[in-house]
Amino acid sequence: MKIVILSHKDVSGWYAATLMERGHEVTISGGGAIHAAGLKPYLDCDGCLLLGDEPDLLEIADYMEASGKKIWRELSDIPAAQPTNAKRTEKKRTEKKRINCVGVGPAPAGRWWVFLEYDNHTAAIESTHDAHSDAIKRAKELAVEHKVRWVQR
Repeated sequence: MKIVILSHKDVSGWYAATLMERGHEVTISGGGAIHAAGLKPYLDCDGCLLLGDEPDLLEIADYMEASGKKIWRELSDIPAAQPTNAKRTEKKRTEKKRINCVGVGPAPAGRWWVFLEYDNHTAAIESTHDAHSDAIKRAKELAVEHKVRWVQR
């Protein structure tokens, strides 16, 4: 499933990585002003994980719910990823993606993820490391290789 995470908090990277590890496609949004064209990326998703009570996030969630999308407030409520429509999946595989950013974020069990954020607002886990310093080293290598910045989430 394609899920948008609605959050103003710094925890969205961890939730995104967890959902990607479970096989979901993820988009992260911090809310903001709402207009008709700005709703399209949200309505293209299968549902959203709402991690806040801010009015702009609630408004986006209301639009999604009105269009028949699922709204979850807890990570544990989101069902396991199901195989998607083959045409949609094949299209995603063949789309040209440009890496916008390399990130380092906490993973379960005290480990660290290095993840890639793409220009189509998706992300993928590149590797998992036991030591924070190893994750940062790998993120810096990837940032230089792809000529992008790296961030710690």
